Amino acid sequence: MGKPSDLDPVPSPNPPSYLGESASSIFLRAASSAAPPSSRRHGQYFDDPATQAAYEGAGSDYDDLPPLYTDHEEYSDAHAAPFDPLVPGGLGDPLVQPFGHSDDGSTAYYLDPRLDSDPAFLVNHVTRLAALPPRPFVRLRGTHRERRRGGDKDRHGREEVVDFDVRVELTHLLYADIHTHASWHSVTTAGNFEKVRRGTVFAQRAPGFGGSGPAEEGGAPDLERWCHRFCASDAGLKCFTLQRRVDGWDWDLLRRRLEALVLASNYRGRCEVTFPVRSARVDVYNDCRANRWRLTGWICFLFYATALFVFTWPWLFLRTRRWETVAVEWHMSRPTTGVPARREYAAGLSEEQWYGLWARAIQRAMLERRDGELDQGDLERNLTGSAPKPPPLSLAGTTHDLALKTQYYTATVPIWLDLVAAPGDWAASFLSEEAGEVLAVLGGFVVVFALPAPPPAAAAAAGPTDDGDAGAARELIRQVGRVVGEGLGGWEWDGVRLAVGVGESKDAEEWDELCAEAGLEFVQVGGGQQPGLNEFGEKTGIARVKEALESNDWAQEDAASALSDFGDFEAAEGEPLDDADDGKDLDPESLDFGFDRADFEGLRRALWSSGQDECDDAEAAKMDVNDSSAPEGDDAAQETQKPKENDGAEEGLDDDDVVKVEKMMRKLQAVRDAGAGVSEAQRRKMAAKVVAEVMREL
Repeated sequence: MGKPSDLDPVPSPNPPSYLGESASSIFLRAASSAAPPSSRRHGQYFDDPATQAAYEGAGSDYDDLPPLYTDHEEYSDAHAAPFDPLVPGGLGDPLVQPFGHSDDGSTAYYLDPRLDSDPAFLVNHVTRLAALPPRPFVRLRGTHRERRRGGDKDRHGREEVVDFDVRVELTHLLYADIHTHASWHSVTTAGNFEKVRRGTVFAQRAPGFGGSGPAEEGGAPDLERWCHRFCASDAGLKCFTLQRRVDGWDWDLLRRRLEALVLASNYRGRCEVTFPVRSARVDVYNDCRANRWRLTGWICFLFYATALFVFTWPWLFLRTRRWETVAVEWHMSRPTTGVPARREYAAGLSEEQWYGLWARAIQRAMLERRDGELDQGDLERNLTGSAPKPPPLSLAGTTHDLALKTQYYTATVPIWLDLVAAPGDWAASFLSEEAGEVLAVLGGFVVVFALPAPPPAAAAAAGPTDDGDAGAARELIRQVGRVVGEGLGGWEWDGVRLAVGVGESKDAEEWDELCAEAGLEFVQVGGGQQPGLNEFGEKTGIARVKEALESNDWAQEDAASALSDFGDFEAAEGEPLDDADDGKDLDPESLDFGFDRADFEGLRRALWSSGQDECDDAEAAKMDVNDSSAPEGDDAAQETQKPKENDGAEEGLDDDDVVKVEKMMRKLQAVRDAGAGVSEAQRRKMAAKVVAEVMREL
């Protein structure tokens, strides 16, 4: 199993270049395109029109938080490091801030007199640093070489051109639960047979196990003993190292998968797949002038420029005594107990699963010649085709569209979210005269509150009180019931009225009675409640909430005015019908007859054309009678008798049309009932046969 490399350079801070830019964008330089302006956050509303106008005019500046009027504790010290969300809580900040970092970000350097003189201080400091995880990455870098013509036309050169440089961070896969910082890591020390630097210049085994000197008593030293030895050493230059290692993944397998992905994209350049690790090493040097100079950037550059490093670097290497005996191992997976040859993963994501999740996003970034790190936004953009919208700062005042679809209708219901901090003030604002228009358009009220934890036995014996979380929840329900009763009409209002209690509570009946008094239906969600039906055969939990929303009579925004009972049948024969109006009222797919829109349109036009032709024939017959001259004798009587007979035939024909339509509807209804238990293909076949028979009769 391969190991990630910690010697790869840190990624470029320049923004990514894209395929749509000029040819020069193939070089990894800063893009010339300007940053897009900040877009307005959708779904934010204000009751005051002046405030709304100010928000629209201010743009993104309106979203800026007000300045801090007092110095925050985190920024009171100019040298304080920023908060790292990956460090578990309870350990505090490192006792000493780093003196510097390596260029690739893999090593942090510490210099402090207490670290090389106080063993307890060093142990505490190393323990805190061991809680900080390494940051493994997956990196794909594609390059090719091009021939460039120099200033002299006879001189030619070849230079490396970077086509893409894509990185994906894997730090979150080290945590079993990133919210509680639960992970599988442990601090280990070098064994007696391992060849490491044990306060020496070169690596060697422990004394008595292949190293020089007699064998030590007490087994392999632990962290405290190594810290004591480091502080007790009288070496002029010394360094104590803490290594952070990542294991539990088959890096060779993942490398082969990614190399095959690059070949599948027909890339002809040279692609290098590596696994660099940032924050993989901590070096604690003793505080002296030589160590400060060796870690200062401009002094190192001066030694490089003057070629003095030829003499100083060998001297520093042979002079420095190193302790590389302590490491913290972070496991991405471990063997499953009781099941051989199986592994369980900390984040529940194996190498193959991670590859299947990120393969398309990585390949797309390669084709776009990206240079940068991929994040969840790239993954979501690849899955959905659009970039994710930035989340609002607060849920109060935001809207969300809820799509409801049943066998009878399809609707999109806008949901308005609000946070109730003071129930009394909230109810007063909704019952004011200005909020009358808001209440008029509401189709439902869903109040979500947390069920309070059951009180202790002594408090439960004393009876219910209105203090604490329980009192706040009761007050919220009362005020919402006040709005429903006074503002919406109480039980006479036909909208949805739900009170959703989240959590576990033994007083469900009490909450049900309280919600019923407020005109709300109580629904309990969570708390170990099994979804299904209750003792009365009713749905519970989220299923009941969904059922209540689907059974409501939602009003349409733009309801078409029904001027007659014929609706779309009044359109001209050659005039195309509006798809939106046709689909809204006469959607054949929602009627469950099994035929498509084309068959439905043909049937409708056949009915309408049949009636039009019969009316046209009747009008033509009447005009022929009026225009012809009156015949004489018996012939005249016979001619005048024919129109009457035709009139009787026309009246009989109208009755037949009614019978035909009723017969057609009975056939369609029979097909619908018979096709309830068959497959979709069989239903369509049966419906097509019946429709064809009806069309022939018409």
